[in-house]
Amino acid sequence: MADKTYTPGKFVWRELFSNDMEGSKKFYSGLFGWTINAMDMGAMTYTMANAGETPVCGMMPLETIEMEGVPPHWLSYVSVPNVEEAAAAVESGGGTVLLPPKEVGGMGKMCVLRDPQGAVISAWRANDGDGAEVEKPPVGTFCWDQLGTSDIDSATAFYEKVFAWSKGPFEGTDQMWVFMRGDKPAASLMQAPEGVPPHWLTYVVVEDLAASRAKVTELGGKVMMEEIPVPGIGKFAVIADNIGAHIALFEDASK
Repeated sequence: MADKTYTPGKFVWRELFSNDMEGSKKFYSGLFGWTINAMDMGAMTYTMANAGETPVCGMMPLETIEMEGVPPHWLSYVSVPNVEEAAAAVESGGGTVLLPPKEVGGMGKMCVLRDPQGAVISAWRANDGDGAEVEKPPVGTFCWDQLGTSDIDSATAFYEKVFAWSKGPFEGTDQMWVFMRGDKPAASLMQAPEGVPPHWLTYVVVEDLAASRAKVTELGGKVMMEEIPVPGIGKFAVIADNIGAHIALFEDASK
């Protein structure tokens, strides 16, 4: 029997909601070298992206979201012990449950939530566990998530209630903090730039940041923030893909 190991508070999955599925497949396979596969889930066919043999994310048609005006976007999933309890904590914490707890194709249960400032994220409980921890995510896989918010204190209180995260310092700066799940970092937290709505941003490891930025432009995307150094850790860029969904590229300094 498989070991059902769970790591509550850990980011365990990401999905792209696209209004051009074929265009998205071409963009991300070209940028990250992902292979794209169709996965039969009974009631639907799910689009899965792999880095080598490792499943890294899913892709869904934007039209599956039953809300008007939602733009193409990436959605990150956080492991929780109980989805119903997480949904209740969202509501008591001043957030909004956008999609109530629901079973997903025999894989697990999820809900989609919006925090009090407006950033959207998902809670997830897998039927078969969360998989092993990866200390150093390889190229082509997701490695980090960051919240940009309009209210640091309110966001801290909300995510402590929903995901049991605590806030710690980000070494080397007083403009960024870290959400902790116990003694391990879960995500970073910062004030959203003026004019930018609260949001979650997810990161993928690349071998060469400059080459990847050039590839983004070649594939029809845009580089929004060209190169931001993180002393002692690496550097990253923020891009908009060919349909306008935002994601970050990270080059590890220790490679």
